[in-house]
Amino acid sequence: MLQAAVAPSLLSAALVDGGVVIAPNQRLAQALRASWAAQQSAKVWPAPAIYALDEWIAQCWQQWCERHPAQAEHLQPLHPVLARRLWQRAIGDCQPELDAGRYANLASEAHQLLERWQLTPAQLPLHRAASEQFAGWSQRFSALLDEIGSATAEQQQQQLIDWLTANPTEQRRKLTLCGFQSLPPLRSALLAAAFASHNELPLGDPSHCQPALLVRPSDPANELYAAIDAALAQIAAAPDTVAAVVISDLSQRLSEVERVAQRLVEHYQLPADTVNLSASRPLAEQPIIAIATMLLRGFSQPLPLADCLHLLYSPYWLAGAASSAELATAELTLRASGQSQLRLSELLAALSDASTAPAEESPEAPNSAHSALIWLREQWRGNRSLRDWAAVIHAGLTAFGLAGQRSLDSAEYQQLRQWQLALEELAALRPPVAVGGCVVDANAAVSYLAELLAQRPFQPQAGAPRLHLLGTLEAAGLRFDQLHWLGLSSQVLPAALSPNPLLSLEWQRSHAMPRSDHAREQQIGEQLLATLRGCSAQMTVSCALSAGEELLEPSPLLAAIGTQPQPAAVQSPPWLQWTARASEPLDDQRAPALSADEQLLSNGSQLLKQQASMPFNAFLTQRLAAVALQQPAVGVGPALRGSLLHRALEKLLPVGTSSQALAELAADPAALGAAINSAAAAAIEHKKRNNPPLRRDSVASCEQRALAQLLERWVSFDLGRAAFTIEAVEERVTTQIGELTLSLSIDRIDRIDGHQLVIDYKTGKVTKSSWQGERLSDPQLPLYSAALAVPPDGCSFAVVRGDSAALTGEAGPPLLDKTGLGDDGWQQQLANWRLQLQSLADEFCSGDASLVVYNKTEEGYQADLRRINRSPEWQQLAESSEVLS
Repeated sequence: MLQAAVAPSLLSAALVDGGVVIAPNQRLAQALRASWAAQQSAKVWPAPAIYALDEWIAQCWQQWCERHPAQAEHLQPLHPVLARRLWQRAIGDCQPELDAGRYANLASEAHQLLERWQLTPAQLPLHRAASEQFAGWSQRFSALLDEIGSATAEQQQQQLIDWLTANPTEQRRKLTLCGFQSLPPLRSALLAAAFASHNELPLGDPSHCQPALLVRPSDPANELYAAIDAALAQIAAAPDTVAAVVISDLSQRLSEVERVAQRLVEHYQLPADTVNLSASRPLAEQPIIAIATMLLRGFSQPLPLADCLHLLYSPYWLAGAASSAELATAELTLRASGQSQLRLSELLAALSDASTAPAEESPEAPNSAHSALIWLREQWRGNRSLRDWAAVIHAGLTAFGLAGQRSLDSAEYQQLRQWQLALEELAALRPPVAVGGCVVDANAAVSYLAELLAQRPFQPQAGAPRLHLLGTLEAAGLRFDQLHWLGLSSQVLPAALSPNPLLSLEWQRSHAMPRSDHAREQQIGEQLLATLRGCSAQMTVSCALSAGEELLEPSPLLAAIGTQPQPAAVQSPPWLQWTARASEPLDDQRAPALSADEQLLSNGSQLLKQQASMPFNAFLTQRLAAVALQQPAVGVGPALRGSLLHRALEKLLPVGTSSQALAELAADPAALGAAINSAAAAAIEHKKRNNPPLRRDSVASCEQRALAQLLERWVSFDLGRAAFTIEAVEERVTTQIGELTLSLSIDRIDRIDGHQLVIDYKTGKVTKSSWQGERLSDPQLPLYSAALAVPPDGCSFAVVRGDSAALTGEAGPPLLDKTGLGDDGWQQQLANWRLQLQSLADEFCSGDASLVVYNKTEEGYQADLRRINRSPEWQQLAESSEVLS
C-alpha cells in the first residue's frame, strides 16, 4: 500500500481533538490512512477521520437527509445518465434544430462551473451567441429539474451551507486540507461553514531532495521505454524499491504503456503484479462486458460480420465450448453467405453445423443454442420497467452462456462483478417522464445500460506493486523512492488553456475558473512540480527531442527545481537485441516436391495459370491454401457479373443449338426477347442464395436488364457467324499432365463445317499474346485444347462486353474471322503448348516456388498475397542492384 509523503507528527497533530483531514481524491486519502496505520503500535485502532472531499460531502449529505427527511425528498440527486438526457431534453426544447447530444456534456460542464462558482445564468455576459444560447438551456434545465423534484450535487452542497450557517453548533473544531491545489468557491464556502479552523498539511520535505535529473530521449516512444526499463531494473536490483513513472498523456497512451510494461516485466522475470497501471478504462471496454453488450445488440438487430466474428472467437459465451477447427469452419460458412450483417440465429446455426462431435458426446452445445434462441423469441419483446429489464437481461445472457464456459481469472471475475453492479444500478434507475419514463422497450433499456457501462470506470485490483504508472494528478502527495516524470515539454507544463466554449473566456478569467488563465496554470504547474519533487527521494524529468517532425523544448518551469542535464543512453529494447555474427544470404526458392497424396486447393486451370504468373503465389495458394477470406458483398462486382453471364448463356444456348435454330428464334423478336429474359432471370435466381445484393428487387431487376442486353449483343454476333452447332456446354474433362491430374470445365464447343472450336466466355479484355513466347501467361485455352481426347481445330475467347462481342483466338482452318494457321501451323501450335504446359506442371510438382513475377497483371489480382511474398520489396532490391551494377 502506498503511503503519503507527510511528516508523521504533523498527521497525528491534525487528527487529535476530533480533527478531520480531507484530501482531493480517494488515492491520496487511502495513502494518508496507510501512513496513519504505519504509526500505530496496537493491533486495532479507531479509524482516523481522513476522507476524500467527495466522500466527506456524501457523508454530510446523508446525515442531513436523516435529520430532514421531508426536505430531502425534494432534493434527491439525479443520476448522471438521467442528467445528460435531461440536458438533451432542455436543449431540444430551446433549439430543436440542434443535435442536442453534441452539446449536452458541454452544457452540463458549464452549468456545473456556474454553480461551483456560486453564479447564475443571469450573471452571464450575453454579448456572445454561445453564452446567450447556453443561458436559455440552463434556465430550461433548472425548470425541468424543479418539475421532477430533483437537484444537482452543487444544489445539495448549497443546502448544506445554508443549514450549517444557520446552525453554527453543528460546526466541527478543526479541518486540515492535504494536497489541494485550488478549490471552487462553493466547496470552500462549505468547508468554511463546516469547520471552525482550517490548516494545511504540507506534503514532502524539499530540504532533503537532491537536484532532479533532466533527460532528453530522441522521441516519446524511447522516452517511455527508457523510464520503465530504468525503474524495473532498479526494482530487480533492490526489491523494496517503490518507483513511479508519471505520464502526462497517460489516457491517450494506455495500450502502448501496457505493452511496454508487460514486455519489460517478462524481460526482468519479475512477477506480473510488479506493475500497477493506475489509469482506468470504461467498464464497457472490458472483454467480458464488450461481449455482453454485443450479444444484447444482437438480440434486437443483425450484427455486422466483424462483430459476428468477434463473438464467434470469444471464449465468454456459448462459442467458447467449440474447438478451433469448428470455429474456423463456422467462420468460412458465415463468410460464404456473402452477407454483411447476420442474425444471432445464423451465427449459432453456423456454429452448430460446424460441430464435429457426435450428438451423444456433446449434447449441451446444440441444446443450449436451441434453448437460447427459444428464450430470445419469447422474452425479448414488449415494454417493461428498467428493473424488469435488468432481470431479463441477466436471464438472457445466462441462457447464452455469458462467462460460463471456463474458469475466470481474477481480472475477469472483477469484470463480472462490476457487470452485476451495473445491472443493479440499471434496476435502480427511475427515469422521469421528462426523459421517457420507466417503462421502455428493449432497445431503450440497452441504451441506458450502455451509458452506465461507459460511465463506470474499471481498474483491476492489484496486490502490492512496486512500480506505479500514474497520471500527473494521481501522483501528487504519494511517497516514492524513485520518480520519473515524462513528457515535460513547454506545451505540457504549464497546461494548455482549455476554457469551456459556451462561456466567455474573459468572464472565466475574471472568476479564476480552471484552464482559462496562463498565470493561474503556471502557478499550479510550479506547485505541482514542487510537490512531486518533495515526495520522491530521486526524481528524473524528461522531454523528448522531437515528436514526429515537431521539435520539443523542455518546460521553462523545470528551472525552478534545479535540474541537471543527463545524456540519454541510446539503447534498443531487450527483445530486439541480438548478437551480431557473420552471416550469408540464403536463397531458398524451392518447396518440397508435391507428394502423391497431397491435397491441393483446386485442380483446375487456375493452378497452372498461377504457376505461370508467379510460382511462389501458386505455392502459397494451391499447396498452403493461403487465400483471402471472403468479404461481405457490397454490390454486384465483375466476377459475379461474369458468373451470371456464363449461367445465362448456358440456359439460352444449350447443347444442340444451331445457327439455323437461333435464326428462326430471332425471326420472332417477341420470342427471342422472352427467351433472353427467361435465361437472365434464371441466372439471377440461381445466384441469389449466396449473393445477398441480388436479393434486393431493385438490384436484381437492374442486373437482369444489363444481362439481357449482353445476351442480345452476343446473339446478334452469333447470327453473323458461319453455320455452327453447339456440341457441348460446360463440358467436364479430366486430363493428366505429368504428375498433375486436372479437372476442367469447358464453357462451349462448336461444330463448324466438320471442325471443332473450343470457346471460353470472357467479360474482360483478352489478348492472344498470352499464348506466345517461351512461357504461357494464360494457359487456360491451350490447356483445354490439349485436354480433349480428340484435339480441336481451334480455340477462342468469346468476348462479351457492353461495347463489343467478338471471337479472339487461334485455329487451323479458317474458323474465325481471320485466316487460320493452316493444319500444319495449328498442329505445331498444339505441340508447343503441350511442351509449355508440361513444363509448368513439372515446375509446380517439383516445388519451384521462385519469387519471380512473369505476369504483372495476373499478380496484381493477388495483391492480398503481397504481405506474404513481399514482392514489392524484392523488386525494389532487384532494381537497386541493376542500377548499382
